[in-house]
Amino acid sequence: MTVLIKHNLHKVFVNGDWLGCVQDFGSFLDRYRHKRRVGEINMYTTVSHNIIANEIHMWVDSGRLIRPLLVVSNNMKDKDYTHEKFRQWINFKNDHVKQLRDGTIDIDDLAHEGIVEYISPEEHENTYIAFEHDRFKQHLKDPLHRYTHVDIPQGNMGLVALTSVFANHNQAARLVFQTNQVKQTNSWALKNWAFTAHKDLYHQVYNEDPLVSTFAYRHIPPMCTNAIVAISIYGGFNQEDSLIVNRSSVDRGLFDAAHLTYDKCDIEQNEIVCRPDPSNTSDIKSYSNYEKLVNGIIPEGAYVQEGDCLVGKVAKMQKGDMKDPNIVYTDRSMVYRHKEPAYIWKVIHTQNHDDREMVKIVFQTFRSVKLGCKFSNRSGQKGATGFLYDDTDMPTTATGIKPDLIFNPLSLITRMTTGVIFEGMLAKIAAHTGTCPEATMFKKLDTDNIASTLKACGFNHNGTERLYNGMTGQYMDAEIFIAPIAYQRLQKDTCDTVYANSISPTDALTKQPLHGKRILGALKAGSMETACLSVASINFLQEKTHEHSDGINAYVCEKCNSRAVIANEEKNLWKCNNCGDLASITKFSTSHSSQLFLNEMAGMSVGSKIHMKKATFEVPE
Repeated sequence: MTVLIKHNLHKVFVNGDWLGCVQDFGSFLDRYRHKRRVGEINMYTTVSHNIIANEIHMWVDSGRLIRPLLVVSNNMKDKDYTHEKFRQWINFKNDHVKQLRDGTIDIDDLAHEGIVEYISPEEHENTYIAFEHDRFKQHLKDPLHRYTHVDIPQGNMGLVALTSVFANHNQAARLVFQTNQVKQTNSWALKNWAFTAHKDLYHQVYNEDPLVSTFAYRHIPPMCTNAIVAISIYGGFNQEDSLIVNRSSVDRGLFDAAHLTYDKCDIEQNEIVCRPDPSNTSDIKSYSNYEKLVNGIIPEGAYVQEGDCLVGKVAKMQKGDMKDPNIVYTDRSMVYRHKEPAYIWKVIHTQNHDDREMVKIVFQTFRSVKLGCKFSNRSGQKGATGFLYDDTDMPTTATGIKPDLIFNPLSLITRMTTGVIFEGMLAKIAAHTGTCPEATMFKKLDTDNIASTLKACGFNHNGTERLYNGMTGQYMDAEIFIAPIAYQRLQKDTCDTVYANSISPTDALTKQPLHGKRILGALKAGSMETACLSVASINFLQEKTHEHSDGINAYVCEKCNSRAVIANEEKNLWKCNNCGDLASITKFSTSHSSQLFLNEMAGMSVGSKIHMKKATFEVPE
């Protein structure tokens, strides 16, 4: 180490392996960073300098966090340079913006031209970054602020995170929630969804582009609905994250969705596809309905319920297995076992991995909004349906507009999703002016301009309106915020989660209950459920064995621990035969049988004393 310091040498590491040393570390760093910008080495290469340890680290492995930054150039290498002539600039021009919008170039093309550079966290300590372009423009001629890069705020986020509107105005955790919830949204996941078979494919019928869009929404299909949302308590069925939903809007198709799934049936070589004949077939499923089969297979468009046969097939029995000479086949049909009725969307004839015939039957179930269905806005605020009001019971504005959803204003306090308010105000303006406001995070928001535009459209500056109570017809003495807000229906339907069962099948080996809704399996009892059941059991035992049995209240003197006391609560008389008026009488709960036992002992000249102690809870170590 002393030799390295003496000769001013710097170690060079590549992916953590020491390759050698360099003396002129400055020119070495400049050379390889220039190679990265002109494309001679990979643009994702990290070139970092540890000044304290005199080490240069270069990383080219995968799995590193990187983000794009705009490269800053200056004139410090000019021959006639002075501090008074200092200038710095970025090479990202308006022409590049137009080409990016047209799709003729992408950000990787800018990286090959040296306009954009990918930087990892290891290299941050060697950079001086302007956090926004406006700050950079303030120091274009300031030699004390020699920036190396200009930050691209949206470049720190992924495409999923950029679907959140005004995320910089919301709590940070809401952005994390939105990135998870947007993946669970009902949408058009595939363009060929009608011709393929997928497990648990959720498809929303009526999708809309949001009135207030973001950068990411230009590159993904519509996945939300512009619902009229009011922020009010209105009866209290929207406590916390619950939502009051307009039943009439649901009847008109609001958030209607379809669920697609499939079952497959392999056709073995010794099996025949047909409708089983009870006269020559054994093991006929008595609970199944074979009447809907056409040539042994359920046709497309058929309505099926639990127990309906989907694929009828029989296998010829071996001679040794025949107990009746007339019974020559055994039934191996596939039956629809789902609780929810469905329509046969598609029947696909294909082959499995063994090149044997296989039939895939795709089911479609219609999913309208019910109690418990979950929704989310693009600010990460999730809510479940708490109640469905008829259209006549919903509040209405002076112009006759009724909200589709009502959520509680108290939920804004803890969630801190002010982006919802901004989205609603801009959506009102967009609906009246025909514009498409931009709501990508870190975009500047002029609240004064929004307020003045709302006034010009005939609304209050804050987006609130006076409503009439739909139940009483009276004027509601409050200004209620109402606006169109884009909501996403999540893949969390009540019919998928509601399930109850008393007795379940058991495993043949372990004899333990099986799990699964489809096979009528058992429900898991977790630690919280076990604790709740134990508390309820203790209270039940106390009630049945004490209160509803021989439970009584007895009295004892705490000074002499004797039961020889006189106690009359009605007349407020308390006396101990041993201590007299100085006694300290205490009432306690016990059983009559225990007192009878002590009395019988006293009749045999065996005394007893009862020591009282206050009940305390001890925390185990």
